[in-house]
Amino acid sequence: MERKVPTALRRVSVLSIAYVGRALAVHKTTMRHDTGNVFNMLQTLDSSCLTKDPIKKAFSQERKQRERAMPEGTKVPPVKAKKQKKKAKQKRKQRAEAPAKSGAIKRLAKRVGVLSLIAVIAGPSTYLYLQLRDSKAAVAETDAKLKSTSAQLILANDQNLAMSTKVQKLEDESSRMLAAAATDAKKLATQKELLESQRSELAAILKEDAAKKHVEIAIDNGNLRVSINNAALFNKEGEITPTGGKIAQAVGEFAKSKQNVKHLVLEGHTDTKEVANEQFGSSWELASHRAINVLYHLTDEVGISKKYVSVRSFAGTMPISTHAWKNRRIDFVLGYEK
Repeated sequence: MERKVPTALRRVSVLSIAYVGRALAVHKTTMRHDTGNVFNMLQTLDSSCLTKDPIKKAFSQERKQRERAMPEGTKVPPVKAKKQKKKAKQKRKQRAEAPAKSGAIKRLAKRVGVLSLIAVIAGPSTYLYLQLRDSKAAVAETDAKLKSTSAQLILANDQNLAMSTKVQKLEDESSRMLAAAATDAKKLATQKELLESQRSELAAILKEDAAKKHVEIAIDNGNLRVSINNAALFNKEGEITPTGGKIAQAVGEFAKSKQNVKHLVLEGHTDTKEVANEQFGSSWELASHRAINVLYHLTDEVGISKKYVSVRSFAGTMPISTHAWKNRRIDFVLGYEK
């Protein structure tokens, strides 16, 4: 039965062969069969090839034993002496440069430490400063916007208050006007009813004359207008006839009896044909002359106050018909309180 070689033992054998082969390759030109060459080979193998493992330990122990067994004064092989000198020189150089390097390293470390400390402190501080600056800028901008918005709100509030005041005034004025209009409408309705009532009353008094077309009664712009034809009022000489006097007296007494009649106006009218003779120079004079005759009759015969009655002349400027005889008339205008 075949025996299996342990893995660890195989590893030691392979490594031993490798180390010996490498040592022979390094020293193949200087190898000699003496104690110095063997020691040199072992030293080279120990410094360049061996690692911290059992094989290196074994070689190291063997080398130490051989060194102890060597007689005193034995000359160190040339290769080893050269390397030792080189190493000693490097050590002296390192020892000479060590203080400078150590000081530079310390100074550098100190600087690096200070800079690191500054970076550690300044980094967050700078970040916080920038954040604070941005926050202050944002707060200032927001505050400015709030102030602008507040000013706009105050202005809008003032405008709204002024508009509300105007609207309230307009509403009050509208209410007042509506109330006044309602009052006026009611008053006009009452006055219209009163005028209609008084027109009917006067029409009943002048019923016979109205039937003969001597008189026409109408409501004109809130006043009562009584038109009496000149044919019934005057004769050919321009004097008031008994019939005309009776009609004028009835209208005058009616107006005088009504408290709401504030004045009586006598308007003289002619036809459209212009008058020009020795007695009257124009139709204006003729119309005013006839109206004045009626006024004297009312003040003298009826007893109406002169302050209460007045005269106006329109000549032929206000015709009411195409018939000339209908345009020649005297209008009694009863003026009512407005």
